[in-house]
Parts: sequence; structure tokens; C-alpha cells
Amino acid sequence: MTPSMTNEFQQKTNEAFSIIEKIMEKNPPQPPMNKHEEFLEGLRKKILSHAISGFIVMLIFAGAAYLFPISELLNTTFTLSLLVQLTGLVLQLIVIGSIIPFAWEMIKKPHAQFLRLVKRTYNFDIEHVELLSKCDPATLSHLLIHYKNQRTALEKRSSLISGSVEKIGFMPAISSLVVLYLSLTKFPIIQNWINSLVFLLLAFYCLNISIFAMLQKQDRVISLLEYSISSRS
Repeated sequence: MTPSMTNEFQQKTNEAFSIIEKIMEKNPPQPPMNKHEEFLEGLRKKILSHAISGFIVMLIFAGAAYLFPISELLNTTFTLSLLVQLTGLVLQLIVIGSIIPFAWEMIKKPHAQFLRLVKRTYNFDIEHVELLSKCDPATLSHLLIHYKNQRTALEKRSSLISGSVEKIGFMPAISSLVVLYLSLTKFPIIQNWINSLVFLLLAFYCLNISIFAMLQKQDRVISLLEYSISSRS
């Protein structure tokens, strides 16, 4: 491949990559909310910000407790973990309250919400499909290979230590963690190490949940790339 051809291919790749960046940075517009939904959404954001702050502080104390297993650090870490779990419980209650209107509509019109979601994402992606249709198919195919490889690598790295939350499920994972903790409390000699290990595993589970949301968006980009390639084959 000559230098001019290399530069041309690199330019096409940069153009396609810039489109993918736009797709990943933007989210589909949210449907208009009523007063009940606006109140719950505002409350959810406030509690979520406190939960994230508490979780970060808990991670710092968990790392310190792992390096310096003294009772004060362990007790503080345990207290912070309880507070984070309580905020998580409140968030779950808010989610339950917000899905009551959704559940009522599901009973009256089972497919209405799903079809609205399909229409919203479809209208949102029309612009991106038009932009990708102007890109070179060979460039998109080459870019798709690397995108899939990085997506697979991210999923494997996230599940390497604590397993795949998607396959295990968050609640079964937490339940097994509690059972592990209770079974290992019979060995007081390694109690400090057990406490630190449990908190670190909990942190990795929460991290996997955030990565799962990223993987869903990446799957959407892969679908758009595959459609743009197959529609011109």
C-alpha cells in the first residue's frame, strides 16, 4: 500500500471513528415526564450522587483496611458499606415507585411502552445511519473488527475477577457473597483479610454493573455498523 493510499485509508477511518464517537457520546432523548416522574427523577439523582460519593469513600477505606487491617478502619469500612447499601435500597424503592405507572400501562396496553422505545431509538439513529452510509464499507468492516475485539476484551476483563454480573445476576452474586462471608467468619485468624476481601468483591460487582451499561451501548454501535455494511453488500 502506497503512502497516498495509506493516508486516504487513515482519513476514511478517522471520519468513521468520529461518527462512532458521536453515537457513543449522545443518548436518545428522554420522553416528557409528568410531575410525579419529575419529582422521583430529581430525588433519584440526589440520592445517587450521595451513593456514589459514599461508595468512593468506602473504596478508599477498604483499600486502607486491606493494607492496614486494624479494627477502626474495618469498622468504618463496614459502616460505610451499610450506608451505601441503604442508599441503594432507597434507590430501589424509588425505581419501584417510578415503574408503577409503567406497570399499569403494561396491563392496559402491553406493547405500547416497548413500541415507543423502538420508535424513539429508531428516530434517534436515523441521522447516524445516514452518516455511516456515506463511509467506505471496507473501512467500516475494518473498524468493526477492532471495535468487536475491544468490546470482547472489556467484557472479559470486567468478569475476570468477580465473574459476569449479566450471567450470574446482581442479587445472586450479593447473596453468594454474604454466604461466603458468613461461612468464613468461623476462622477468626483471617477475619481481617476476609472483611477486606468481601468489600473489594462488592466494589468489583458494582463496577461490573457500570461496565454492563457501557457494553449495551457498544452492542448498539456494533448493530449500526453491521447494518451499514450489510445494507450495501
